[in-house]
Amino acid sequence: VLAKAMYNYLFDLIIFISILLPGYIVFYIMVPNSSFLVVVRSSLFILILPLISNAIATFVGILSDKLSRMFKHYSIIQTIIMILLVGLYLVLNYSLQGYLMNATGSAEDVINSIYVIKVVLHFVLYGNTINFIIILSFSLICYISSIVYLKSQLGKLKKEKIVVNNKLSFKVNMPIVALTKKELKQYFHIPVYLMNTIIPCVLYFGLSVAICVLGKEMALSFVALLPKELVSNFDVFLLMVLSILISSFVITGSSISLEGKHFWIVRTNAISNMTLFKSKIYANLAISSIVILVSFPFILTFVEIQNCWWFIIIPLLISFMSSTLGLVVNLNFPKMEWEKEEAVVKQSMSSLISMFFPMILTIIPFIVYLMSFSTVISPIIFI
Repeated sequence: VLAKAMYNYLFDLIIFISILLPGYIVFYIMVPNSSFLVVVRSSLFILILPLISNAIATFVGILSDKLSRMFKHYSIIQTIIMILLVGLYLVLNYSLQGYLMNATGSAEDVINSIYVIKVVLHFVLYGNTINFIIILSFSLICYISSIVYLKSQLGKLKKEKIVVNNKLSFKVNMPIVALTKKELKQYFHIPVYLMNTIIPCVLYFGLSVAICVLGKEMALSFVALLPKELVSNFDVFLLMVLSILISSFVITGSSISLEGKHFWIVRTNAISNMTLFKSKIYANLAISSIVILVSFPFILTFVEIQNCWWFIIIPLLISFMSSTLGLVVNLNFPKMEWEKEEAVVKQSMSSLISMFFPMILTIIPFIVYLMSFSTVISPIIFI
């Protein structure tokens, strides 16, 4: 337990150092008469921060696990809970930003009105010893409590809801259909797999709904700072943004690696390699096509009618391209030896390349057209 806790602490510490410490150093360099002690105290805070993040992650994981095991479909319920928690975080983050933007009074009054921010800033900027003791005590209590609880649960069997069903039901399916269903079931039953890949689809649908609600003029005001050539044709620009989003939805980039040590089971079946590969691409297309079709009615409200077919055909083609490239990349950079799915979905070379490479291939032709050829070549010919 201690070894795992230390690994998680060091992992979070590296992330916090890379994100927060450069900002404190820039503050010391750019702000006149600032003391180097600000960097020293901020470094102490960065050392403490992973204690809080690990404790929160542990307790949230425990709560999610307890609630999920009360239901039959444990993995699906756990995924839903994680999506709700991410949504809650986004709402709280947006609410805090809105409060800070709309708050009246001086910046110091606004900061002092939020106790947590007040305690941290008074320690980092002014070296308040009492605030440091409060931060350190709270962090250590939470961190030690999480370790003690994990130690108490080590080796214990977890209770799960058991459903007794004595009826056997068999369905005859074509191999490609059965394998595609297997891929979809695996996707929705692995929370880390879903949470790390579904965000582009959520953004695709959310952007379509947002522009439908806010209007085309409001959407143009958000991109007013971009070069005029880039947004001169709003329909093409929007198609570019949506295409980039859908191109980054790639579940095939880790689908082969997720088979892991059980890959031999699939290979011993009487199916061809091409059938297996097609099923993984079809699973990717099944999800992306639903998102594209559900978003299409909202897109119809603000694009020109003669251009509406772009927003069906092009995203589908790009989704097919990205899912195929993801599979090719995963075949060339497989990671079959792993202990947890995170190692494949978040920390493998294949997942990284398969996410960004299709995005680059998608954005280049759009940028070249909008910046150089939009006045020479009609959008229909370009599309």
